[in-house]
Amino acid sequence: MRSLRISTAVALVSLLISGAASAAEPKSLGQFRDWEAFVASDGGGKVCYAVSSPKKSEGKYSKRDPVLLMIARRPADKVYDEASAIAGYQYQKGSRPEFRVGKRRFVAEGAGEVAWPRKKDNRKLVNAMRGGATLELLGTSARGTRTVDEFSLRGVTAALKATARACPSR
Repeated sequence: MRSLRISTAVALVSLLISGAASAAEPKSLGQFRDWEAFVASDGGGKVCYAVSSPKKSEGKYSKRDPVLLMIARRPADKVYDEASAIAGYQYQKGSRPEFRVGKRRFVAEGAGEVAWPRKKDNRKLVNAMRGGATLELLGTSARGTRTVDEFSLRGVTAALKATARACPSR
């Protein structure tokens, strides 16, 4: 079920990352414990990303789309290991989603369904993920529903190595 949710959302992720409707079907680079790595082409070059779905989700909601945590590489845009999350709902306007790894907290920017750490915190968050066990994503939906999604970080380092090999730095 978990891999089905991830594979169902992979096409959406490719479109979000590339911003192009012509993105090629993503190809799996492998499953790495609780993470999977993919590569796709968006016309401007390769796009690679590691993605995971939550192990546990809390919140009183009646309907919610798939929730994903991902780390993307877009060498043509000089973007390497950019973290983001898809909440499965529209964030409340003005709300500040938050990533937590252990005792470290990273305030995020939220727009639509997507949250990403502040630019100055991205590298710190990804490094914390490499050394952490779990990540919590806290958010508030447009309807005011507070959610907490817990992701396992088992396999994230191996998944990031796979994306770095497929989409190396220029």
